[in-house]
Amino acid sequence: MTSDGLQAPDLSERVERLERGVRLVKVVGVVLLVGAVVASRYMPRGKTIEGQYLLLRDENGHERVLLTANSSAASVNLLDESGKLQAGLSTENNDPKLTIFDSKEQKRIAIGMLDDSPTLIFENASGKPALMLRQEGETAGFALLDPEGHVLWSAPKIPDERK
Repeated sequence: MTSDGLQAPDLSERVERLERGVRLVKVVGVVLLVGAVVASRYMPRGKTIEGQYLLLRDENGHERVLLTANSSAASVNLLDESGKLQAGLSTENNDPKLTIFDSKEQKRIAIGMLDDSPTLIFENASGKPALMLRQEGETAGFALLDPEGHVLWSAPKIPDERK
């Protein structure tokens, strides 16, 4: 018997239970620590998703928005329910532009900067410019073009490249 009235077997049982509890706390602590390290390694930081390609789908699984980025361009493309391209916003060769497509995914309208000048271009079904409005410096220009893209009429006068 010990001085506090406990017998040796009771004391050893208590010590053994305490040691088991301490071991359990150690194991749980190590698991939590490892989990926290792993989670911090793979969790996005600051609510940021990183990558060069991001595809968003609607609730029916249809591709609707495509974001891409590479060393020469970045773009956001909007798709209809069937996945056809409807509109795109891009920065290609440092010239930002908004492009609108027809039902055959043919570019029909482009609005943007062309050589640092604001430009609006309507294209025909063959992909050739049909109408162009452009601001260069203090001068605005308007041109109607034939199906091959040659100037038919312009104000101010734009020289026809065929001559």
